[in-house]
Amino acid sequence: FDAIKTQPALTSGGEAVSYSLSADGLTLTAYTTDITSPVFVAHLSTLWNATTNSTNVPFDITLYKALDQITGDEIDLKIITTDNDGDSVQSTIVMHVSDASPGTISDLTLVVSEQPNVAAYGTIASGYIMVSASADPIVAVLFNLIHGANVLDQSGDVISQNGGVLTWSLGVNGTVAEALNSSGQVVFRMSLPNSAHIDPGQNAQFKVDFELLGPIDHLGLADLLNSIDIGINAIDSDNTVITGELTVTIYDG
Repeated sequence: FDAIKTQPALTSGGEAVSYSLSADGLTLTAYTTDITSPVFVAHLSTLWNATTNSTNVPFDITLYKALDQITGDEIDLKIITTDNDGDSVQSTIVMHVSDASPGTISDLTLVVSEQPNVAAYGTIASGYIMVSASADPIVAVLFNLIHGANVLDQSGDVISQNGGVLTWSLGVNGTVAEALNSSGQVVFRMSLPNSAHIDPGQNAQFKVDFELLGPIDHLGLADLLNSIDIGINAIDSDNTVITGELTVTIYDG
C-alpha cells in the first residue's frame, strides 16, 4: 500500500477514520479510536512474480463496521509498485461498499381541540415515536418541513386563521416547528428533543409535544375537525433519511 497520507478521508459513524500500515506494507488497517476494533482491514498477497508480468494477484478486504457513504459506494485505496531499480508507479484498488438497509421510524397521531371544546381533548398533546438504527448510527431526528411554506391539511388545502394563511417557522435545527398567522403570532407549536443519537442496531423513543395556542378556521368539510400530516425525518451518519408521519387532528371549539 502507498503511504497513509495518500489514503482516502473517510468516516464511520460520524468519526474520522485513521490508518495503520504494517511494516511490510501489505496490510492496511482502518480504524476510528481503537486499532484493535477496526473499520476494515485490507491485505495484499505476496503471490506476484518479480521478473514477469503478474495478473489476477489476489487481495482481500474485510469490512467490520459501517462506513459513512457520503460521496458514494466506491472507495479508492492507493497502492504503489516499485521495480528493482527503484522506479515506482501508483495505482488504485477500488473497494465497493453497498450501503446497509435503512433503519425504521414509527408514525404517531395526536388529537387536540380548540376551547371551549366539543370533544374530550385539551390544547396540549404528547406522544412518542420509535426510531431504530441499522448499521449506521442515527444522528438527527427533525421535522420534514420547509421554513416559510404554507401550512396544509391532509387534503392539501391551506390552513388559515381569520382568513389569513398560516406558514411554518422552523427553529432549533428543525426540532421545533411553529405555525404563524399573518401577524407573526404562533397558532400552534410542536417540538422534538433538540439532539439525537442512536448506536447501530439500537432503538430509542423520541417525545413529540404539540400545543394549540389559538383557533384555526374550520371550513367546508372540515367544519368539525381538520387534520395535518407532518413528516418526521431520522437521519443516519451517511445522510440516509427515513421518514415517519405525525398526524395532528384539531377539533373546532
